[in-house]
Amino acid sequence: MDEKGLIPGSINVGLSTPFAVWIGSIIPPTDKIIIISNTEGQEEEAAMRLARIGFDNVIGYLKGGIEAWAK
Repeated sequence: MDEKGLIPGSINVGLSTPFAVWIGSIIPPTDKIIIISNTEGQEEEAAMRLARIGFDNVIGYLKGGIEAWAK
């Protein structure tokens, strides 16, 4: 994690944004995706929304969110 609290190479797209529009605009559909969420259950919501727009390449999620990454 860098000094701003971000994971290098990560992209933050919140579920409260126009999620599908942002994802489709900034992430190539061939990229592998790991979901990181600080709210349990949102990883399933994100994966479902990604699948709806053809992103079937979610390879997992980070249980415990950003705090787990920091540890």
